[in-house]
Amino acid sequence: MKRQKNILSFNAIPPKIAYLDPSFFINLIVEGSKYHVECKDFSEKLKEYRTVLIMSNLGLDEIWYALLKIMVMRDFGREGWLDALNKDKDIVKRYMADIEEITHELLEIPNLVLVEVTIENSLNALNIMKEHGLFPRDAIHASAAISSGVGTIITTDPDFTKIHELVVYVR
Repeated sequence: MKRQKNILSFNAIPPKIAYLDPSFFINLIVEGSKYHVECKDFSEKLKEYRTVLIMSNLGLDEIWYALLKIMVMRDFGREGWLDALNKDKDIVKRYMADIEEITHELLEIPNLVLVEVTIENSLNALNIMKEHGLFPRDAIHASAAISSGVGTIITTDPDFTKIHELVVYVR
């Protein structure tokens, strides 16, 4: 099957600048995750090529939620994690030291720039959802990548390949 011109694999030469979907960071951070090895290898290439990495503040929220979910599932089980959180809101406090440490490590990544998601990004995401069927958060990330002028996104989520305005690096 022939790949579209806007879709590149993690084996390709890294871009000069790219927006990072949180799925990439989550897979990079969590050892044993589905795409951990691929993300780790590509992150080394990004570092070598000194790629400027753009991530939104919304991405931090997604990373925190994913980490919290993984940690609570580890301690309370796959089926009981959400019930455990709903019954005892103080459970979040138990995991904050780890989440804060990981956040600090992310923010120390060379060439990482954090940007804010604008209202315009959020409203433009409605069109992306309507046109391409993306989930709301993914549509907001796509909108932010396009409107920032970056036009390139690194992800583990193939749904972004539906958006022809983006160059998509996907595992």
